[in-house]
Amino acid sequence: MLVRGIYEIAIPVRQLERAETFYRDVLGLEVGLRDDRRKWLFLRAGGAAGMIVLQEQAGEFPSHILRSRLLGLTSNRL
Repeated sequence: MLVRGIYEIAIPVRQLERAETFYRDVLGLEVGLRDDRRKWLFLRAGGAAGMIVLQEQAGEFPSHILRSRLLGLTSNRL
C-alpha cells in the first residue's frame, strides 16, 4: 500500500478558542466543522479532504505528546 496523502491530523490544545484564532487568522485555514459538545474543531487544510482537528483537553499533556508535536504545511503566500 502506498500512502498518497494525509486525511486528518489531530492536535491536542489547551484553549480551543485561542488555537482557532491562530490556525484560522494567522495560517489561513478554513473552519470545516465545529463540534462544541466534544470541544473539537475541524479545519480544512489543502482542500475538502485534508483536515486538521483541534481537540481541547484540560489538564497536563503527557510528556511524549509535548515532545512529538510537529506540523508541516506548504503555502504559496509569504
